[in-house]
Amino acid sequence: MKYARLLLVGLGVVWGPRAADAQLVVTTTVNFSALDGGPNDLDGMDDGVLTTKSLTVRSVGTIILDVPSPTFVAMGDVVLQNSGAIRTPSIPVQDPGPAMSILANNLIMSGNSLLRSNGILFGGTIFVSVVDDVELRQRAKMEAHSTVLDGTGGFIHFDAGADIEMINTTNRITANGMNGGAVFLHSFFSVDCDSIALNGTVNAVGFNGNGGYVEIASFGGGVAVLDGQLRIAAIGTESPGAVNIYANGSITPNPQTQPPATVTELGNTCMVDNDD
Repeated sequence: MKYARLLLVGLGVVWGPRAADAQLVVTTTVNFSALDGGPNDLDGMDDGVLTTKSLTVRSVGTIILDVPSPTFVAMGDVVLQNSGAIRTPSIPVQDPGPAMSILANNLIMSGNSLLRSNGILFGGTIFVSVVDDVELRQRAKMEAHSTVLDGTGGFIHFDAGADIEMINTTNRITANGMNGGAVFLHSFFSVDCDSIALNGTVNAVGFNGNGGYVEIASFGGGVAVLDGQLRIAAIGTESPGAVNIYANGSITPNPQTQPPATVTELGNTCMVDNDD
């Protein structure tokens, strides 16, 4: 049976029938709570979990995080294109910021796309778990910040079955505040020497307090710094924070970090991917 997809102009959402073609495309601003339990939610329940076949946020499309723990589950990919965003309001109203989770096959961000979970005194959480890859292209960025004095940055955590790629110098992953937050980038099963390939900025900075923590770990392969342009900072004015890098293979070249990173080679079994 074929189903004609329905364009809901009020929500800027394109969908098919529940459990048959739940490919969600967002093209304007909509609250998470308006999608949760709607026709495009495969579980059909208003439970804080939006389950779809795939999720694409296009151009100026935006999903506003208006619940404490929004979870996106996609059997396929989650894709943010151009200026597409999943974010908290410009002026945060939750404290701590939302604990956002994305569970998918791949997460792909391009253009000026944005994932943001800011809070007032405490930044929120961005937890990403994918079967395959996390890819940040062009000027894509993620942030989990606190927005007031004496606040603490949030928590950003990637668990990728395969690769993590930040391929542009303008890519940013930041968990900043008056005290720094924490960033974890983990690749588990890829054996490529560039299973984590990074460019741009990764920060957990404390602007007027304690530094944060950055951990980059490739348990199966190596870590590659693209074009020598990666900048990692976990510094603070009261304490320096920490940066730890782990790889089962090469770490090439050693990135610029503040404070200096503790680098641990777990082994040396990575393989060069000649397709890259």
